Amino acid sequence: MFLAGLMAAAVFSPAAARDISFSGRSWTVTTGVVDDPAAPNRYSADTRSIFVDERGRLHLRLRHDGGTWYSAEIACTQPLGYGTYSFAVDTDIGALDPNIVVGLFTWSDDEAFADREIDVEFSRWGDPAAANAQFAIQPYAAHGHLVRFNVPRGMKRSTWSIRWEPASVAFAGYASAILRDAVPPPGNAVVHINIWLAGARAPIDQREAELIVDKFEFTPPVL
Repeated sequence: MFLAGLMAAAVFSPAAARDISFSGRSWTVTTGVVDDPAAPNRYSADTRSIFVDERGRLHLRLRHDGGTWYSAEIACTQPLGYGTYSFAVDTDIGALDPNIVVGLFTWSDDEAFADREIDVEFSRWGDPAAANAQFAIQPYAAHGHLVRFNVPRGMKRSTWSIRWEPASVAFAGYASAILRDAVPPPGNAVVHINIWLAGARAPIDQREAELIVDKFEFTPPVL
């Protein structure tokens, strides 16, 4: 069983320690322990975990320090609503360790509409033989809410998008899909980008990992 949407039970403690600027927007950096149904991940706001380089690219690092694995996440400070969310990624997604999860998603702290969570996620959820990517509208287990697929190794750059409309969510990247069941209204949902460990299990290869995002773009809907 893959564990899509673990963020749906998240509890953040303490509050984020700092904000950063990336792709012309302000983002809050998550720090502290995030509880999920499997096991807690610890998030770091250290500049070794999260920084923007001289080219303006975002770096999120999964680090091992002092016997502890630290995940990394940022959240946009502004709800963007309906429109197209686009992420240009400079990481070989297909080469991620089976226990690592990369998420590009919307999230609301209001539990209505399954926290308004819409996901592009990359992970094998601990199973080396599983497909390594998925599109989802939470709750993922509901009929028509999940599409699984495989991203091959060696694709060093890729662009992924979520086009959120009142009646549908269209996903695009190496694969594409349109989901129409139980599309949530925007509310106060904001976009998140993260890298973490499924079940808080250390990478099988015991190596640190890095997600590099060249840019994030948001295009409002055409009225």
